Amino acid sequence: MEPKYLRDETTNEEEINPHSFIDPVVGIQMVKDMRDAFVEVDPDNKDYYEKRASDYLDRLGDIEKEYAARLGELPEENKVLVTSECAFQYMLDRYDMKEACIWKVDTEENGSPVQITSLLKFIEKEIVPLLFLESNVDPRPMETVSNESGVDIFGKPIYSDEIGKPGDEVDTYVKYLKYNINVISEGLGQQ
Repeated sequence: MEPKYLRDETTNEEEINPHSFIDPVVGIQMVKDMRDAFVEVDPDNKDYYEKRASDYLDRLGDIEKEYAARLGELPEENKVLVTSECAFQYMLDRYDMKEACIWKVDTEENGSPVQITSLLKFIEKEIVPLLFLESNVDPRPMETVSNESGVDIFGKPIYSDEIGKPGDEVDTYVKYLKYNINVISEGLGQQ
């Protein structure tokens, strides 16, 4: 898979988007790559690695089918995900959805007035059914966008950069993927 890039229009800063794992198809490829790497360095345990990978790949394959079905069922006018950070690019490109955010590249100026104004202009042009807040960001910039645009923030956060601690609701990659598809499809599907 080719890397995708994020470019901050206000600073012209560009970087590779590191959030490819949000796309379950990329997660599937990562598992295959890890399996192959483990087999290469520890060929005596090849059967173990292949069996574990096969089971995990089956689970991820089911999740990917769920993503395709649930995101495919969304009304066309609701196929836009607005978040604080543009972390969902790989997933949204795969499932033919639009993305908008407050900031594209993490800097010291996340949530600046220029970034908020840029997103508000996007919201004026596009039908944006709902705003989403990530679990690990300061909510104040998105609250400002919501107040200025009149578009509500969905009641449950989504996850972008991390999973929870052991015992949390989202403490594994599989739970992370399932949680996000539930929140996104619930939020965008109810509009």
